[in-house]
Amino acid sequence: MKRQLCLFLIVVLGSTVYAQSESSKFIDSPATVIQALSRSQGEEYTNAKKPKEKAKSSVPVKKKLVYTSIQLTPLINWYANINRPFDREGVRVTVTPALTVDFNLGHHMFLGTGLVFNTTGGRLSYPADYINAHQEDGFKAYSDKTRSYAISYIEIPIQFKAQTNPFGSSSWAFFGSLGVHFGVKVRAIYKDLYKDFKYEDVQDGILIEGNLLKEGKLGKTANLWNVSGVLKMGVSCQAFKAVGFTMGLEYHYGFTNTLSTKHERPDGVRAKVKNQQMGVFLGIVF
Repeated sequence: MKRQLCLFLIVVLGSTVYAQSESSKFIDSPATVIQALSRSQGEEYTNAKKPKEKAKSSVPVKKKLVYTSIQLTPLINWYANINRPFDREGVRVTVTPALTVDFNLGHHMFLGTGLVFNTTGGRLSYPADYINAHQEDGFKAYSDKTRSYAISYIEIPIQFKAQTNPFGSSSWAFFGSLGVHFGVKVRAIYKDLYKDFKYEDVQDGILIEGNLLKEGKLGKTANLWNVSGVLKMGVSCQAFKAVGFTMGLEYHYGFTNTLSTKHERPDGVRAKVKNQQMGVFLGIVF
């Protein structure tokens, strides 16, 4: 009887140990050990084959030393600092093309120069008794005279520009510049409008009445030189790798008198004016 009982216990214990060895949850089972070894070897193989990531360079992209831009600026022109008895009558609208070159000074600072074809102008009203020293004979009477000027200069700008960092991940940035334009006159024309004009030639019996429009060249009555201060504020965008765009506001203040001493009547009275301009510029940067 004892022999049979011992045999029974041996069979039961052997079955229990075998069942636990087949369960992966049993911590000491052969299956658990084999799975752990396989998983460890797989991780080592994966780590061995995984390529190492290259360290990102902290060196910034090298900036260009010279930037060239082509700009087009529609401008509103008027005259200021006008002496009496002359008065401002209106404005003129012109378009100014420009080619500029900016040299990178570092720290977002630039020194710029270039070539600008700038046309200034405005309208003045003259008193009825004003007679220009170069005016032709035969102008007997008129109630009012309005003269419109258009004087063009070839200008060389000298300007300093400061620019902010781009905003976030975009390529947009603010900038501002301050400079001086030095110009030489290449063309100067005028248009005169005489209101209630009257011309009478008694000998030939000619009588002309009404409004008269007269055009001509100013010649030496316009100053040869022009110096003006220029302020710009705007935004720039690097749209492509080698091409960018700029746009903003531009203001010019003339330091020199537009008209010379030859623009006077016999008693020495002459119009003294300084040009001012304001407009919106658009440009392409290379």
